[in-house]
Amino acid sequence: MGSVPVGKQPIGVGIISRLGYAVVANNGDSPTGTATIIDISTPTSPKVVTWTPSGSTTASNAVSVGLAPVGVSIDQDRALALIANSGSNTLSAIDLTVLFPSVTGGHTQGAPVATTIGLSGPPTAVAVDPNRAEAAVTNLQNAGTTAVTGGIDVINLASLPPAKITSASVSSLTVNPTGIVYDPGDPNTSPVVAGVFYVTSTQQNAVYSFNPDTGTSSTIRVGVNPYSVGFNYQTGTLFTINSTSNTSSVIDSQNFKTRDTLSISSQSQFAIDVDQFENTAVIVDQNNNRVLFLALPR
Repeated sequence: MGSVPVGKQPIGVGIISRLGYAVVANNGDSPTGTATIIDISTPTSPKVVTWTPSGSTTASNAVSVGLAPVGVSIDQDRALALIANSGSNTLSAIDLTVLFPSVTGGHTQGAPVATTIGLSGPPTAVAVDPNRAEAAVTNLQNAGTTAVTGGIDVINLASLPPAKITSASVSSLTVNPTGIVYDPGDPNTSPVVAGVFYVTSTQQNAVYSFNPDTGTSSTIRVGVNPYSVGFNYQTGTLFTINSTSNTSSVIDSQNFKTRDTLSISSQSQFAIDVDQFENTAVIVDQNNNRVLFLALPR
């Protein structure tokens, strides 16, 4: 439909439909990574958003973030773009509302700036829980030492600026977690089914279920090296892409059991997303230069 140039080595992307923006993490930009904000309100003619920083006469079209940014997620309620910076052990939060026109007696238009949040180690992916106003970030802790572990840092998005919640974060995972998705649970049941995060672990060949309220996790075995994960909260179906075994695993999240194993190959870390209404998995098959569309079981 359309294309637009961004920074070097774009690897992560997030969309906020109500504002008409997409945010792209440019992994190869230097001396720091950058994020490009794209106006996608007209999909056939997307445009890079530009602004003029205060005290400058030169327009800018990139937000400086941390080193080697990878995963991107959007807090839809607060219009915060969250970017995991794998090279600087940080999370960048960008307020997208500053790009909107000024309102007399209220909002003032300005240049988007990234707020930096320190993490426990190099992050890879991030997901948002809008109900708790929290984000969960997968990371590798004590990197380069013999005491290396995987971890999940929980970020309070309601505070200004956003901050890590030490009491909810987990640092006892045996290996590095990679992909992450959020399950909102069901507040209408009795007892209430709390929202959880599902996290893939490539070295453990497993999916973790993580509850930030209790700081606890449980696991289920899947194929070898599950790099990517998608989730349909309408049906409770999890779907992983297992890069080394060239398979995918279909998981019933309500019972946390693997229901089926399919022969699908891919290597990309962010290779899958799920259409919630059609219950269709859209899969980037990097090995065969194609995109696959797979109807998931209900």
